[in-house]
Amino acid sequence: PEDVAALAPLQRSLVASAARAVRPGGKVVYAVCTWTGAETDAVLEPPPDGFAVHARRQLLPDEDNTDGMFIAVLRHAEHGMPHVPAQLDDPLV
Repeated sequence: PEDVAALAPLQRSLVASAARAVRPGGKVVYAVCTWTGAETDAVLEPPPDGFAVHARRQLLPDEDNTDGMFIAVLRHAEHGMPHVPAQLDDPLV
């Protein structure tokens, strides 16, 4: 928890760097082993320019019988492509 203040800006920077390498219509997957808001949704708010959060999933130890984990798929918008949220178990994600 004491590292969150230092890690969240680094994670945001890593997402932004990955986003710059993606073509229109491409995707970036952001996954971290945490459930802190500062390292999950806050890293993606706002999403990088030209991207939208296409799908997200938060796994919690007491609900999912696993370690805490956050997974999000960001999709680079193609011209005129509407944003349609999806579930991570959707085969088209």
